[in-house]
Parts: sequence; C-alpha cells; structure tokens
Amino acid sequence: MKYKVGDKVRVKSWGELVATNKLDTITDSIVNCGSSEVFVEEMKEFCGETLIILEFGLFGAYYLTDSNGWRWQDWMLEDIEVESTPVLDTIVIREVIIEPMEYVLSLLEVETKSPHIYPHNIRELALARTKLQEALFWMNEAYNKQSEEEAK
Repeated sequence: MKYKVGDKVRVKSWGELVATNKLDTITDSIVNCGSSEVFVEEMKEFCGETLIILEFGLFGAYYLTDSNGWRWQDWMLEDIEVESTPVLDTIVIREVIIEPMEYVLSLLEVETKSPHIYPHNIRELALARTKLQEALFWMNEAYNKQSEEEAK
C-alpha cells in the first residue's frame, strides 16, 4: 500500500483511469488487470476529489476514506502536490513576534536598571535581556530581508 492513514489523496480523473486500465463498456466500470477491485460508475462522482485515508481494508487490500464507503486502491488514487509553506507575512512577523519581544525587553531593562527592587535577580535578568536582544536582532534581520524580497 502506497499511502498511510491520514494522507490526503486525489481520485484520478475518469479519463486517466480509462486510459491506463480496461473499460468494461457493458457495465461502464473500469477493471484494473492487477487487481480484483473495479472502479464502478457510481465512484465517478469522486474523480478529482480530495480524500483522506482513514483506515486500511481487509488485509490492507484497499483504503477507506473520510467521505464515502467506497473501497479505494492505489491505482485509483494519486498524490496531491504539496504546496510550499508560505513565508510569514512581514506584518505577522512584526506584530506577533518582534513587538512583543521589544515589550518584554523594555520590561527587563527597567528591572535591571533598578537593582534595589530585585537585587538577587540582577544577573539572571541581565542575561535574559542579553539573550532577548540577540533574538530580537536576528528577528529584525529576517524581517528586513523578507521585506526587501517582497518589495522586489
């Protein structure tokens, strides 16, 4: 079996199924020579549809999916092209990551400049502030680079 539970697959087009298999013109079903299963006319409505594999049938001979009770086999299905992961929008980077980091950094700076409030934590606060400044620097670098690419 080519697919595993949870995979998204697409049912091949009717034309592709007919072109690569034997069409029984009496019943208008498609028979795959290497399989005992047939693709019957009632399954035609799912051609081009995306399905999710939920479980394997008897002895792993077929798949059961999320939207119907039909038995699907590898020869009936095709992979879905995976779209590349979109790059975070620069607004999202600024509002969700950079601005909150700047806010926490400002709080840390106030705390480290007032050691009389928490004198026993001054070293830890200074270290946290340094680490946050470094992370913020690299986030701003990534933000600026992406902004330049989006401007092109």
